[in-house]
Amino acid sequence: MLHSHRCFRRVLQQRLTKASGLSWQLRQYNLGTNEYHESLKDLPPVDRNSLRDSAIKYLEEFDHKTWYDDPIRTIIKGSDYSKNGKVIETINAFEEANGSQIVSSEDTVESIVAHLQSFKPSQLDNRDKAREIERELFGPLAGAL
Repeated sequence: MLHSHRCFRRVLQQRLTKASGLSWQLRQYNLGTNEYHESLKDLPPVDRNSLRDSAIKYLEEFDHKTWYDDPIRTIIKGSDYSKNGKVIETINAFEEANGSQIVSSEDTVESIVAHLQSFKPSQLDNRDKAREIERELFGPLAGAL
């Protein structure tokens, strides 16, 4: 599985580079190293009490059936690509079923590859938008994460 993931990543990297004309940059540092910490700039402050409270609230209210009723699926630009997919069960770290996933059909994978090959970003520097998303993820949505 890990080998196939690396092969897929390499092919995807080559196709994106060729299609977009952009270079692909791999991070050359590991989680927790000084280099990793130096790469994180302008992070929003963390309200630990609020984070803990929202996480506990999320866990208490969580309906496990949600992960079966609303399975993991492929969505690109708001379009759901799951109609021809195969539903499979997902498992947790203890090899217990914990939800479902819709595995994309071969046609869907080809559509995704075609999308990636033809995609032209409207802008190249998205750091401000990423910070905006992080503020929401680390704010109102943090407990669910």
